[in-house]
Amino acid sequence: MLTLTPFPYEASTEYAKCVMLTRDQRSENNASEREFSENSCTPDDQELLTEDDLSLIHALQIAPRAGWSQLAPVLGAHPNTIAERWERIRSRGLAWITAHELGTSQTSCLGLIEVDYELAERDTVIETLSRIPEVVSFDLSTRSRDLLLLAGAPSVGEFSRDVLDRLAGIRGITHYQTSFCTRVYRTGEQWRLSSLSSEQQRRVGRLNPSSNADETGSFEPSPQLLDILAHNGRATAADIARLTGVHATTAQRQLNKARRMPSLLWRCDVSQAAAGYPITCHWFARLAADLHGRAATELAKLPGVRLCTSTTGATNFLVTMWLSGMEEVARMEEQLLELIPSMQLVESAVTMQIIKRSGWMLTPDGRATGEVVRPVSR
Repeated sequence: MLTLTPFPYEASTEYAKCVMLTRDQRSENNASEREFSENSCTPDDQELLTEDDLSLIHALQIAPRAGWSQLAPVLGAHPNTIAERWERIRSRGLAWITAHELGTSQTSCLGLIEVDYELAERDTVIETLSRIPEVVSFDLSTRSRDLLLLAGAPSVGEFSRDVLDRLAGIRGITHYQTSFCTRVYRTGEQWRLSSLSSEQQRRVGRLNPSSNADETGSFEPSPQLLDILAHNGRATAADIARLTGVHATTAQRQLNKARRMPSLLWRCDVSQAAAGYPITCHWFARLAADLHGRAATELAKLPGVRLCTSTTGATNFLVTMWLSGMEEVARMEEQLLELIPSMQLVESAVTMQIIKRSGWMLTPDGRATGEVVRPVSR
């Protein structure tokens, strides 16, 4: 399994230089990860993103690979200004762009795993779990579990072999239980800031290339290409050529096909605290199965919803939201019950810390460290 470790951006270039590392080489290159982190703001900075920053991130959520010159007329700024703004945001770990296969046919089996561990083995458990590619996201939780994991695999059999069998062998884990996502209605890729006007959003949306399986044919991106795009979703053909050793023309052709692959999802993520949403809350609920679809439609009206899925297990419906403060938890529970009166909220759990999100390792205050473990391995 290859991971990518970034070097900080050079002032005159748009993208970080990356090196391919095997897992046992990571310890030799910790300096570059520390340098990335040192360029980032610290929790004491209490730095929030500016309105201009949020507008740029919102645009990149809609069209992650839009050119700066394409965004300039929409955002009302010079392309160089936008490029510099993104460089500052990215270099501080406040937002990042990635491409992955989570939620596609490559991960048609998604599961939520609740994990308990011995306190003395906490660091070992977290470090080991973070290295499992199939464990795409996980957080330090509250209430009935120590950790809540989201894991994905192509099938139940592979999920059992590649995820659950590994959990059984991790020292310090005392208990785990799994619930499968039977229908996913909403994911983090669909979550948006609210900085752009409706007209601006429409204009940015037109900058996205259409996904077309016919155009990509039997194209299978190499693991190296997928690693590069997971680490830097705005990587250019020149970046790919430099890192893989292929000719620039070949790299451009591969990139063009990758951009149109329905199985590859492009995502601009943001530090939730810096964006003004420091609280993550999960609601585990029971709801009649025939109401799930209608409930998901109603929940889509709430701006903070990050995940909405039907599940197996003692509860059968999960809603995850980003909130601006702890006081919003009770208010959102009231709204949930107003929208869906027949829903029984069995448990609410506030996240203490998100450790890994879509393969990206995060700092305790939710910024990107620059270290990526690609969610799905081909």
